[in-house]
Amino acid sequence: MVTKHREVLESAKAKFEEKRVEGDQIELQSNIDLLMSLISGATNQEEELARLRGLEDEVAEAAKVAQVSDFSIGKFNLPVVSEDSVARMEIDPSTNIPVGLNPFGTNAEEKGSNEEGEKEVEEMTVED
Repeated sequence: MVTKHREVLESAKAKFEEKRVEGDQIELQSNIDLLMSLISGATNQEEELARLRGLEDEVAEAAKVAQVSDFSIGKFNLPVVSEDSVARMEIDPSTNIPVGLNPFGTNAEEKGSNEEGEKEVEEMTVED
């Protein structure tokens, strides 16, 4: 479950980064085009400044009504884990593996060795 949530967050982060880079590229190209136009004399500085100032209100209004994705983590349905629900594990200092786990991180016994444990569970159920 944690892996799924991590994948969702990484995907959202990647999409956000792609959009940021795309916006930076568009802004850079616009700046280059404007400078080329000014250098060639096709655009007058005062006229361009007046035109851009006239667009400020229009752009600000468009930004207010634009739908923006909310990437806040509060929107995700993440499981709540309290300190009380976390089991403390003792770590073997020689192997750095939790005591009771094999090197693969599981507590699985070799095949057939768990039969006695299953019988004990059955006996406890029958007695109760």
